[in-house]
Amino acid sequence: MKRVLIVDDEFLVRLGLKTTIDWEAHGYKIVGEAANGKEALEIFDRLDPDILLTDIKMPFMDGLKLIEEVQKKKRHLKVVILSNYDDFAFAQKAVKFGATRYILKSEMNEANLIELLETLSDKGREEAEEITILKIDRENYLKNQLFGKPVNDDFLPSALSPPPKNLFQNANYILVKGFCETSQLTDNSRDMLSNTVKNIIEHAFSQSVTVSYFYKNQFYFTSILQFNEKIKANLSNVLDYMKQLIRNIKQYFDVVVQIGISDRGEPERFPYMIAEAELARKSCFFTLNSIGQYNEMVMQNGKYVRISYTKLSSFIDEDRRKELTEYINEIFNKLKRIGSYPIYNSAIIDLLSIAKSICETCKLDQLPSLAPIKFSYDNFSAMPFISDAEIYIQGLYDTIAEAKINHEPDYSLTIRNALSYIKTNYASNITLSDVAEAVLVSSSYLSLIFKQETGVNFSNYLSNYRIEQAKKMLISSNKKIYEIANDVGFSSPYYFSKVFKEVNGLTCKEYKDKFNISPD
Repeated sequence: MKRVLIVDDEFLVRLGLKTTIDWEAHGYKIVGEAANGKEALEIFDRLDPDILLTDIKMPFMDGLKLIEEVQKKKRHLKVVILSNYDDFAFAQKAVKFGATRYILKSEMNEANLIELLETLSDKGREEAEEITILKIDRENYLKNQLFGKPVNDDFLPSALSPPPKNLFQNANYILVKGFCETSQLTDNSRDMLSNTVKNIIEHAFSQSVTVSYFYKNQFYFTSILQFNEKIKANLSNVLDYMKQLIRNIKQYFDVVVQIGISDRGEPERFPYMIAEAELARKSCFFTLNSIGQYNEMVMQNGKYVRISYTKLSSFIDEDRRKELTEYINEIFNKLKRIGSYPIYNSAIIDLLSIAKSICETCKLDQLPSLAPIKFSYDNFSAMPFISDAEIYIQGLYDTIAEAKINHEPDYSLTIRNALSYIKTNYASNITLSDVAEAVLVSSSYLSLIFKQETGVNFSNYLSNYRIEQAKKMLISSNKKIYEIANDVGFSSPYYFSKVFKEVNGLTCKEYKDKFNISPD
């Protein structure tokens, strides 16, 4: 894309140029802005624009002086003067200084400006089309390497291929792979997340290629980042940008992003770099870090972790809870030390199979807290860290032990504690995060098992519980609607009334009139 720098001392002009034109659709990208020539000159080398849009009359350094200075730095720079009618003579003079075109601000709109920019070169449209096609071809290459494989695939180099010759420049690249769990996001928020990740990466690395996709409630993205020697990009820059991306995503979407970074390489090494980035990303699962770097990893050849059916079964039969917990903890400590995803996968499958077998043997598999979904491996693909998996397995075996000794608990201990917290605090403005913190698990983990065991998600359960309490108050008290709404945790009486009717098919007044059994 053609890189554009905007220089104008009027903020509204700069804002209008940035927001009212779909630059990228026409093959252009705004790389920066400045309020005067002096500011523009200071950032010029770093931004390396192809096109300069500049006003003439500005403080500190006017447009004419700016054009004179930048022409020394970049001989083939295209310059467009943004002129007021009164400055028409200056605009003509600017052409002599090296400006390529000028346009009156009063006549400036998307169609006029884009038409003018495309006349800067007879090949402007062709170049833009070539750039767009090249970008699509690069994205398609990356999609071909990634798609059609299981989400937890190791992406072995032997199963991948290097890009066709000349598709990528012969330069240094780094490959980045990222992941986050998104079960708490709406469909609109997921689209925003995908676009935000791509925009942040492309803003930092103008030559990047990013491909992303969702699998169930997980979001995956892969980027090829080209080093720009003019800004002396290095691994430190990549780490800084990735840390910033993680912070921004956490702030705006409240999800935890994990990122793996490959070693450096040229295009022919892309198959190896994809595998390196995937291995580095998976290392985050064991280290509990948000970023994994391949070139700092110590590769370990771990051995298969043996899991004893006899031990687990006897601990449950004899109600030896402490030894059961310690044994499972020992298994996960071994997995953390080994740090191998295939070995971890094998261990989880064994633990689930043994747990399911014990349930069937003890005739516990019909309990709501031990429904078939509890034994699905899919539950683990959404967990960002091995500590979440350990909590899940410990909870599963503890539920089995509790059911074996005390008979048919409706829910696991974690969910029982969560429901108790809701019962005590439903009138307050509680969230899933509040409940998760109270029961000592992560929000994503609680969200997962809450729906497994209760059959509804947390927000629906909380809303329904509040409505049930409101129904009791409507019948047993003379409180007004807004008072009851506040008492059961609804900040808006109008929203409370809307939800009440959706759940019960009656308005609050209709419900009170129908079910109020107090004497007249």
